[in-house]
Amino acid sequence: PPLWSGQFLQINMHLELRLLAISCTLRTKEIVNLSDHDCFLSTGDQAAKGNYGLLDQIQALRWISENVGYFGGDPLRITVFGGGAGASCVNLLTLSHHSEGLFQRAITQSGTALSSWAVNYQPAKYARLLAERVNCNFLDTGAMVECLRSRSFNELVGHDVTLARYHVAFGPVIDGDVIPDDPQILMEQGEFLNYDVMLGVNQAEGFKFVERVVDSEDGVSAIDFDLAVANLVDDLYGYPESKDELRATIRFMYTDWADRDNAETRRKTLVALFTDHQWVAPAVATADLHAQYGSPTYFYAFYHHCQSEMKPAWADAAHGDEVPYVFGAPLVGPSELFPCNFSKTDVMLSAVVMTYWSNFAKTGDPNQPVPQDTKFIHTKPNRFEEVAWTKYNPKDQDYLHIGLKPRVREHYRATKVAFWLELVPHLHNLHGMFQHTSTTTKPFCSKVANRQTNKPDDYNIPLPPSGGRDKKSSSEWLDRSRGNLYRENTRKYKEIRHRWRPFNPSCLRDINIALIYQHKIQRRKCKKQKFFIMFLWGFIYLFILSFCRFYFYFILFFLLLRRGGTGLV
Repeated sequence: PPLWSGQFLQINMHLELRLLAISCTLRTKEIVNLSDHDCFLSTGDQAAKGNYGLLDQIQALRWISENVGYFGGDPLRITVFGGGAGASCVNLLTLSHHSEGLFQRAITQSGTALSSWAVNYQPAKYARLLAERVNCNFLDTGAMVECLRSRSFNELVGHDVTLARYHVAFGPVIDGDVIPDDPQILMEQGEFLNYDVMLGVNQAEGFKFVERVVDSEDGVSAIDFDLAVANLVDDLYGYPESKDELRATIRFMYTDWADRDNAETRRKTLVALFTDHQWVAPAVATADLHAQYGSPTYFYAFYHHCQSEMKPAWADAAHGDEVPYVFGAPLVGPSELFPCNFSKTDVMLSAVVMTYWSNFAKTGDPNQPVPQDTKFIHTKPNRFEEVAWTKYNPKDQDYLHIGLKPRVREHYRATKVAFWLELVPHLHNLHGMFQHTSTTTKPFCSKVANRQTNKPDDYNIPLPPSGGRDKKSSSEWLDRSRGNLYRENTRKYKEIRHRWRPFNPSCLRDINIALIYQHKIQRRKCKKQKFFIMFLWGFIYLFILSFCRFYFYFILFFLLLRRGGTGLV
């Protein structure tokens, strides 16, 4: 029987754009019936290696590469693109040797392999948690997987085993084969330099996080803001010593000090916080690594969204708001999938976006071969006609601002990106720095967090020894391990995810600000201690000075007395 049928592949010919669009209904990051291997679940060993969803995508690409010629396509000009989790999968495919030669270009919309939710670094842990909840507490992973296979779809998807909202419980894993190493290491080694890459983010990607975390209709209160920051730090970092300092630094960086008491302003900065950490910083880091050797890289920032009653009026371009423009929805009109009130401006912008995307798919250059021309929509000249989307490079970091006022700009949110990529990875060592500098008379700054390049020895919690089903021993093992489950996860994320570039001296100013702000209490104590020491030294000095003067006058008096006595004799 054929491996792929019509329910998996849909082929559309766009004669106007001279494109062949092939959409594949593939498995994403969800739990489905293990009897069909439809999952990303992994035990971290041979029982369930994982990455079945990626293997699905690779197989679909292999079929497309072999058969697209029969539909008028070019097997040497295949472009893969996705958004969100799909974008991170596309990024991972560029790093896998299994997909080598199957496509030439990649478009990643709002997601990369460096995002915290892109890769599961603790697959065995989540597999054990799921097994416990569906009564498959086998110590042997093979028996555990067989038991999971016997469970129904509803049983498996009915249990939430995600310990933190910013991680993924069932997603791609580092298996040494499909994904041979940590994505950061693979990027640094240049594994994806053979592909042309277009990537970007939306203005307010973190809108959904704020909507879930707090009641944001009337803004965000100071308490909710602090709680959201605390949860972010605890879920992703969990630093045992400098957690409070990290929280304080993040609050400081994302407080609008000109309007700090405004709840609506606080809501806006909280959206920016989630956007920068979860999307912008990983995207910029990915673009830097891809462009550092001259590989064609194009970066965009999407700043427009359609008017819809489904979203509040205060929301900006959120996660997925670029999708209707990519697929030409404004040209068709409102639909159940995109219930928007599209205007002529939306139609124009959609034509612009489709031209950029299709040009990149054809040539690897979004500016060629079709120029921007939307006179059939607007009588006014299209502002995009005067804009040339320049390539991204690590020095200038050029990007295209896609909105009603398009322009090419440099260094997208550079301060916040540097904060997440360079300053935050060093903050967990502040405690050690202060322990050292407190014994010196002159503070100094050094490389407090050298980038590690070695692969971690183990991404999983060690599994118990093989054996039959023993509920009591299994429960005892789970109880013992669960105490370290949360800490283990955050520790691994901290070690693996923050292999950023070496320490940059340009961060010294930000570090000094952070140090002063975070340790004001310690500074006050130091001032009191210094005052006491100075007072003590002053007292000793005055005592010695007084003693010397007394001794001097005593000697002088003695000499005068002796001289006077001699004269009398």
